[in-house]
Amino acid sequence: MKLTQLETNVLQIFYDTSMDCCGECTEDQNMSYNNVRDIKQELNHTWFLDLTEQQVGGVFTSLVKKGLIADLEESPRGLDINDFFLGDAFFEQGIASNWEIEQENKEEVASEWNEK
Repeated sequence: MKLTQLETNVLQIFYDTSMDCCGECTEDQNMSYNNVRDIKQELNHTWFLDLTEQQVGGVFTSLVKKGLIADLEESPRGLDINDFFLGDAFFEQGIASNWEIEQENKEEVASEWNEK
């Protein structure tokens, strides 16, 4: 599966959120809840991008189509915007297990996933 650099960055944020929340990112322990606003803020802060919510929403649409994230259709955090979480394809295609192993060199991870 081919991923853009921006898609990889967004997935990294979801993954890191779950790791920060519960120390794991597995099908059983997947607390990767984020929404468009969360991701926009993190992308703009961490990667110094200047993206709009609409642009981030476009990335979400692509990742939803690929099954890599899914819409909760609500916000367990009580927000006025839906939260999303890492989808089944993220785990079924081995992305999650490889992601943790290769965290130390994020550029290599991004390059490897773009080749697939």
